[in-house]
Amino acid sequence: ECMLLLPRMERESSRGGATINDLNGIPVLKAEYRFPNRASDRARLSLGSHAGARGQSVDEAKPCLLLLTLTEDETVFASCRESSRGSLLIQDSSNRVFGEIRPQAPEVGMGCEIRFGSGSIMHVAKTAADEVSITDHYGRVVALTELISKQPEQHAVRVGPFTDAGLVVLVLLAVELLKHAHAEA
Repeated sequence: ECMLLLPRMERESSRGGATINDLNGIPVLKAEYRFPNRASDRARLSLGSHAGARGQSVDEAKPCLLLLTLTEDETVFASCRESSRGSLLIQDSSNRVFGEIRPQAPEVGMGCEIRFGSGSIMHVAKTAADEVSITDHYGRVVALTELISKQPEQHAVRVGPFTDAGLVVLVLLAVELLKHAHAEA
């Protein structure tokens, strides 16, 4: 099991960044994101160019979310970009699509389905007190968030065994982007 501290995304400007820490406060990943501007962009979320692994630009993919390593060159670990269907496509460090996050309820923050190229499916659901759980195709909880009473600006993310913690972080941040995009629609 792994536990991480994930800051809440603030909607003070159109872009933002976040550092994901372990429980001791040591940074483990970095995220860059861009909120949608429905009035001027008509549902397209995108970040500016960011040099990824081997100097490739991810600008062609128009990512709205980047998950970066904390190395000096901030290598792109994974990213999301909006599809024409309003879902978010999950890409690996080489910009290959390997999954899709689809809203499943009228309120985007209430539920999403994650479909992978391998055929696997996971579900994201909001639980009590604004917490989120991710379940696998058998209905087993593989990750969940927990509120931290002393730190309301972040929540703890509990990632179960045999679950990709980076993917969980990417999905949780992507769901927040979808929730904000839906709120502005």
